Amino acid sequence: MFEACKRHIMTDGAQPGKIKQWTRYNVVQYLCSFPKLDPDEMAAALIREGVDVRFDDSSISAADNAKHQRRVMRIVRAMERRSGDNRRVTGCNAR
Repeated sequence: MFEACKRHIMTDGAQPGKIKQWTRYNVVQYLCSFPKLDPDEMAAALIREGVDVRFDDSSISAADNAKHQRRVMRIVRAMERRSGDNRRVTGCNAR
C-alpha cells in the first residue's frame, strides 16, 4: 500500500513517464490519512526519490512547519545510514 500511494503522489499531475518535481507536505499528510500511512515516512521516501517536499502550510505556524521538516529530515538521514547510500539529500524547500 505504501509503494502504491508513493507512486500516486509522485506521478499524479505529472507528464506521462515523469515524476513531480515537488509537492507540499500537507498534501502528503492528507493523502496518507486515508490508508493510515505515516506521512513523515512517506515524505522521507519521496525526498529520497528526488521529489522536493515543501513545508509551507500557511494554515499552521512557521514553527510547526519547521517541526515537521526536522522530523522528516531525521527519517531521511536514518534511511541514508541504513542503506549505506553515499548520496546526500540536501534538504527541502522550507519557504
